[in-house]
Amino acid sequence: MANPDDLIKKSKRKKPAKRKIKQPTEPISTAKGRRSRPETSVNSSKIRKSRTKNIPENFKLNKQQQAELTKLRKRASSKQSRIKKRYGYDIQRPVHGRSFATDQEYQQFIRQLQDYTSRESHKFQKIGTGESSFFVPSEEIQGINDLLKKYENERMKFYKNVADKDIIAGGQLQPDNTVLLRAMMKKETPGSTFYDLLHKQTFEPKEIKSIDEFNRIKSRLERQSKSEYWQWRQEVMYNNFIESLQKLSERSNVGSGKLQEMIRSMPKDKFLEMYYRAESDLSSVFNNTPDSMEFFESVIDIFNNVANAYSIVMSGR
Repeated sequence: MANPDDLIKKSKRKKPAKRKIKQPTEPISTAKGRRSRPETSVNSSKIRKSRTKNIPENFKLNKQQQAELTKLRKRASSKQSRIKKRYGYDIQRPVHGRSFATDQEYQQFIRQLQDYTSRESHKFQKIGTGESSFFVPSEEIQGINDLLKKYENERMKFYKNVADKDIIAGGQLQPDNTVLLRAMMKKETPGSTFYDLLHKQTFEPKEIKSIDEFNRIKSRLERQSKSEYWQWRQEVMYNNFIESLQKLSERSNVGSGKLQEMIRSMPKDKFLEMYYRAESDLSSVFNNTPDSMEFFESVIDIFNNVANAYSIVMSGR
């Protein structure tokens, strides 16, 4: 008997339809890169040429230039090592890469090397004597001498109306005894520094005992060579005296209000003149600290002497 299943007609299996692959409208990416559509492709060698066309090639040295460069570089290296070993200073030499973009760049570097290796550059001078001696660059010594000239100019302007004036002591003029003469006498007195700035300052390299002392001198001259320093100094002297006058008045219970008004009314240059002419009277204000009633009479004398000094200076005597 036939199998009933064999009597059923089997339908024919249709073959799957072939998928149509659309052509891409954009370039197709591949492992090797992006592939352009045929109609937009460009010769890659032409692209490379167009990209490098405007980039200038490095400037090339000829044999003579290369030899000069090598020679100067060796000299600069030797000089740097020699300075560091002999003087203790590591002065960096000019450096540059192996290639140069232009002849101008090359020539500029050559001039830098020539300046560095010149015998006139990076000189040193011995400071001090014996085991305490040391070396500093010569341009620093010249720098200090230049500062010293500026300082002297400012100092002379500051004291121009003081040096030739007569001394005032005890509230009275002391004829034929000028501020400058007093300064010369005080110069020989150990520990006396009041008139130091009235003397011309000098710089003696052999007398300097350490690099710290050298740096202190340099730092001081840098400050004192500027007019702002002298203006500041005058203001400090004025304010210190007023403050001392107030303190002495409070400690002694002796009034000084009128005297303070007189001092405050003085032009600063006139106060400076009185400060140096009446040094002993003004020093009594700075140094006097009364502890009992017996000092009151002396404080009154001090205030009277200062008032008399004020009158002498303001009258032009």
